[in-house]
Amino acid sequence: MGLSPDLENKARLIQEAANSKQFTDETAQMVTQIESICRQASKELEIEFNRIKNTLS
Repeated sequence: MGLSPDLENKARLIQEAANSKQFTDETAQMVTQIESICRQASKELEIEFNRIKNTLS
């Protein structure tokens, strides 16, 4: 697993904006996009974890 190259680039741009303290609407939008993707990935991992746990029970 990992981030797609596009998401890695967005994360890098967010970090650069944070370091330079130059936040824009575009920066906020990138943060929201990454947050949404991470939440979805977390849900999917939780579902898979529960599936495996139930299989082993």
